[in-house]
Amino acid sequence: PWPPVRSFQFALGMVVGQAVLHVRLSTRERRFVARIVDFIFVAAVASKFAPKLDQFIFYFLHNIPLAFMLFGLARASDHSFVAKLLSSELFTAFVPFTYAAYILHFPFYYYMVWINDNRIDSYEMFVNYLFTNQGKRTDGFTSRGWDGSGDKCGLPWGAHIMVFCLTLVAALVVTVLVHKPASKFLAKHR
Repeated sequence: PWPPVRSFQFALGMVVGQAVLHVRLSTRERRFVARIVDFIFVAAVASKFAPKLDQFIFYFLHNIPLAFMLFGLARASDHSFVAKLLSSELFTAFVPFTYAAYILHFPFYYYMVWINDNRIDSYEMFVNYLFTNQGKRTDGFTSRGWDGSGDKCGLPWGAHIMVFCLTLVAALVVTVLVHKPASKFLAKHR
């Protein structure tokens, strides 16, 4: 969205940060907050794949529950199933690669959207499109529903799985071949 729209998110993040630092919860309150966190997590995952949910409305509606979820994970993690899931070995093994995955998933996703929007289903069609439409742009990422006509999850499931796999592999490669050697080099030459 337009950058000033994100100022609400920034302010909300500041409030959550202060709450994590200064709010103390009793054991009973932690259990209650943990159940709410678990519910928000399930609802967020389910709503991510809900069809016909307007992007702009979803953007504003998910900020407050997810901010509460961050607070709950920080303050009531000992009672939350989501916190136990996120702290499992499966997820903690991926922690060193998360920043690379965060940076790389958008280009893969937008590439899949572009392929879907232009109905490209073979390498030959891809090459033909590049050479016959040089300099032309498509009318936007309609698969994401930005024009109001699409649904929230317009790409086929196979595309989502492919984006996940490409992002995972690329994050591993970038972290091992670029980030770690660069960190060692910079540490050595300080």
